[in-house]
Amino acid sequence: MTEFRELHYRLHILPDLEQLTFEGRLELSATPTAPLDNFRLNAIDLDIRRCTVKKGKTVVETGFVLDATSEILSIQVTPAVSEPFSLCVEYTGEINDRMAGFYRSA
Repeated sequence: MTEFRELHYRLHILPDLEQLTFEGRLELSATPTAPLDNFRLNAIDLDIRRCTVKKGKTVVETGFVLDATSEILSIQVTPAVSEPFSLCVEYTGEINDRMAGFYRSA
């Protein structure tokens, strides 16, 4: 498991209360202690639209796999990052009533 010297993240969520859906974006900035070529994040009931990594001024699209059974999003980064970087994950989802993820309650 890779550790980080610094790790900061922001979540942006835009709900549509009429359609009971939302758009979201994760912005994660980090400095790894060792080269990192794969991220594993929890992702329950999300439709992942796009993942990018920014190294310096260069933004690169990354490959990703969402395993709905394990609720894990795996993001591949080539080449591995070993200096400060930013990860952006854009996604959509349903505002459900199953008490998981972004949910509604009465």
